[in-house]
Amino acid sequence: MALGVLSAFSETGIKVPDDVSVLGFDGLPETEFYNPPLSTIYQDFGALGEIAVEYLLDIINRPNAEPNRYILKPILVSRKSTKALASKG
Repeated sequence: MALGVLSAFSETGIKVPDDVSVLGFDGLPETEFYNPPLSTIYQDFGALGEIAVEYLLDIINRPNAEPNRYILKPILVSRKSTKALASKG
């Protein structure tokens, strides 16, 4: 979706990131090669899959127990489709 937004803004003369910032989600590797390179929220899908299997096995092996909780933090990958806002004060 974010790549489509970049394309639409380019066609209408809206400058990214001067007029508007665009941020994607999922961290697809090819997004760094677009113009401008897309800032994104990266998720480690391999780790997410491993955690999902561990969670499922925990539920199967201990059906009456409270399942373990897992947290997988996303990573902000800042590229040229976003710019820092000026701080006030």
